Amino acid sequence: MLEIDPDAVTSLAWTCGDTSLAFARGEEGGWSYPEDEAFPVDPEAMEALLSPFAPFSAAFVIEDVEDETQYGLDDPACSITIATDAQTWEIRLGDTSAVSSLGLDNYVTYDAAQEDLAQYGLDEPELTVTVDYTTPEDESGTFTLHISRDPEEKAEAEAKAAGADGETDGETDEEETVTAYARVGDSAIVCSISAEEYNSLMAASYDDLRHRKLLTADSFTSETPSQRQEVALTVYLDHETFPQVEIALYRYDGSHCLAVVDGTPACLVSRADAVNLMETVRSIVLGGEESGG
Repeated sequence: MLEIDPDAVTSLAWTCGDTSLAFARGEEGGWSYPEDEAFPVDPEAMEALLSPFAPFSAAFVIEDVEDETQYGLDDPACSITIATDAQTWEIRLGDTSAVSSLGLDNYVTYDAAQEDLAQYGLDEPELTVTVDYTTPEDESGTFTLHISRDPEEKAEAEAKAAGADGETDGETDEEETVTAYARVGDSAIVCSISAEEYNSLMAASYDDLRHRKLLTADSFTSETPSQRQEVALTVYLDHETFPQVEIALYRYDGSHCLAVVDGTPACLVSRADAVNLMETVRSIVLGGEESGG
């Protein structure tokens, strides 16, 4: 995608968050820090910084991008400017984009049109989770995650399960193969997820959540939350009585979070269990790169 000769670079600058740095190469080849000319710049460190751009490759290229927000490029986490005597490049790195968060090694397609979603079961997802989150830096955001199993595989599994009803031959079922997919929001990127990740996310029915499959109620309470909300999830279910469940977890103390279900304070849950719940989703959406508190 990009190939820059490190020896030809005359300047390097970047901005990451609140930090901005710039370096320039002099006529004799040495590097300097213009804001403090006396600052000793390590030439080997500069070579290490430039080496990833010779060459700078991509797992795939997305052309004709219409919405930079889904790739985190409207407000990039980092902007890098590299210049030679002949050309200048600006490289913007997205932060919470669907591309980086799901892990490039897991993508199945990056240009799925609406009519392509059926082959992944994502035209009518089995599970849609909307998550409101707050980072340790008090930055908030929302993402929607769609989950489905391969339609043919799912149909075969359901037929097998229906045929096995009532059979008690004492044989142990073989471990089931699960092929499942995830899609963030309206992204054209579809990624595969593991059987463990699929099963963890699908364990989100009303009874699963109520009866300690994901969260354990250490004690019940009607106490109103007084501290910061950690995470809020809206789980949409194919259930006539409980079509959706809204769960919000608030800080309580060092060991517990206060769980509010459908707007009503319900119980205190282990903070460790709450983190596990958040990481179950983040393992898909953030590729395990970030950890929440």
